[in-house]
Amino acid sequence: MISTWIEYLGHKILYMDYRKLTDKQMLDDMRLVYKMMHDSSGNMLVLLNTQGSFPAKVFLSHYKLTSKTEDARKIAKFAVVAKKTGVMEILLNEVSTSTGYELQFFDTEDQAKYWLIA
Repeated sequence: MISTWIEYLGHKILYMDYRKLTDKQMLDDMRLVYKMMHDSSGNMLVLLNTQGSFPAKVFLSHYKLTSKTEDARKIAKFAVVAKKTGVMEILLNEVSTSTGYELQFFDTEDQAKYWLIA
């Protein structure tokens, strides 16, 4: 399973590991993530690890379709483990601007988890 719920210091985090996925793997997993978000109640903390290659076109297509949904509005904070460069920075800054939730880039998952629960 690529995406799952994890717990960090007593806080539930939706963890998505999108490192080196094919477009099809990402599409299949994003369907699972939407269901997980829909089934969740209250505000969510999300951690996305995209170190390495990342199918940005697939992500952007799905984001445009779902970012305004009620489930997407459940996200309180969104941490991304990735290099903050080029297309990734532009893409995820657009996500943050259009949705209104906090989004930050981090070098490690531990840094991201700590920020999410702070």
